[in-house]
Amino acid sequence: MKVIKLCRSVVLWAGILVVFAIGGYSQRPTPTPTPVEEEVIRVDTELIDVPISVADKTGKPILDLKLSNFRLREDGKPQEITDFS
Repeated sequence: MKVIKLCRSVVLWAGILVVFAIGGYSQRPTPTPTPVEEEVIRVDTELIDVPISVADKTGKPILDLKLSNFRLREDGKPQEITDFS
């Protein structure tokens, strides 16, 4: 009889410990994930393509233009044309 009471006490205390252990575990704050930094790629460039087409009044393309026929400005400031084709 004493053995049965002892077993019941052990089982009862073990159950209580399990309940407290589960309760304490579920109350732990979840860690906030660290924010992932996005990779930023910066490129400085001096060369920019500026595609153009020139046509006459009838819409026919003018094909015999030279570099000297063009001026390029950015924000009102003259820019150098380094390649013309």
